[in-house]
Amino acid sequence: MNKNILWLPSWYPDKIKPYNGDFIQRHAKAAGIFHSIQVIYVVRDEDGKITNDSKVENSTSGNVNEKICYYYSPRFSLSIFNKLFSGLKRRKCYKKLITEFIRQNGKPDLVHVHVAMQAGLIARWIKRKYHIPYIISEHWTGYLPEAQDPFLNLPYYIRRAWKKVLENAGSFSVVSDYLGACIKKEFSNLKYRVIPNVVDTDIFSPAESNVRNTTRFIHISGLDYQKNPEDIIKAFAKLKEKNSDFLLTVVGPGHDKLKLLAKELDIESHLNFYFEMPQIELAELIRQSNALILYSRYETFGCVLIEANACGVPVIVSDLSVFKETIRENVNGIFVTGNNPDLLAKKLLWFINNRNQFNHSEIAGQAKQLYNYERVGKMFSDWYNEFTGKP
Repeated sequence: MNKNILWLPSWYPDKIKPYNGDFIQRHAKAAGIFHSIQVIYVVRDEDGKITNDSKVENSTSGNVNEKICYYYSPRFSLSIFNKLFSGLKRRKCYKKLITEFIRQNGKPDLVHVHVAMQAGLIARWIKRKYHIPYIISEHWTGYLPEAQDPFLNLPYYIRRAWKKVLENAGSFSVVSDYLGACIKKEFSNLKYRVIPNVVDTDIFSPAESNVRNTTRFIHISGLDYQKNPEDIIKAFAKLKEKNSDFLLTVVGPGHDKLKLLAKELDIESHLNFYFEMPQIELAELIRQSNALILYSRYETFGCVLIEANACGVPVIVSDLSVFKETIRENVNGIFVTGNNPDLLAKKLLWFINNRNQFNHSEIAGQAKQLYNYERVGKMFSDWYNEFTGKP
């Protein structure tokens, strides 16, 4: 039976931030194979790029309909007014859109929240007003104890509201067992299931040939503290002392500090920088690479890992517990102790000398089998059916 599911994501791609939460959009596409998905997402437009009032845009792809509302809320000098006025406008937009949606389409079978806050507050309102239960899928790194801005550092009133959102959820999923275990430490009564991220294997697929002399590496991230790009560049500077026949491609926002570091370390001629780009272009860059590097300090999953693997490209990752759920040593990647450019440089040199031992077709085949839309969509469908008690 095809169900009508209302999706309320706290992150989602929009015209202001086109790559924000794009992994949630891919989850929607996967779930849409089996059910009708209505996404409602409200975005603050503080600079008036889209509107000076409010504007709703609709789009449909298959069984997924997206309704994105932009609301104008300029930034005040006092942060307390920013949060207050913006929060009130956001809530008003959500209530209006949801009320209209239910009036036109009837009550959905279920509300599915992605990332507990902010959308979880709206789901609680829906539950109280319309008696529609909600479930939550979580991606946020803040539950991890090693995170730069962990949950426990939030103000008490936010943590209390967050707890209420989680306690009132009917069921819970996470993208990795490690994330679930970390959440359970804070919320001991919480039971969870793991539904991983998805990869578009029509876009991320192996190259016909990847034979070249120069070893090419690629790093894709937000280039922030969590992703630790500085240590990657330092490691390549050390690698250059042993082997200079390499090229590193860096994809992400804000390159200035990294370019300056590369210049100081005299390896700027070995680096190419790109800004964020559509997945079809990103896949081509990955296919041109021999390995992807993700040297994060902490993660809840790491979408770029399965995207690289789907292209048949092995990965070099920091020795995090979460990565051991997707990466097998010397099969689809290799591990290296984190926060240590010297050790990373040694692993990079090892990879250059041993890169031909990886079976690219097997790497791609395994990623396609585990993270394709059909399989992940079926996991969502089984969850919906189990929760509602209706097949």
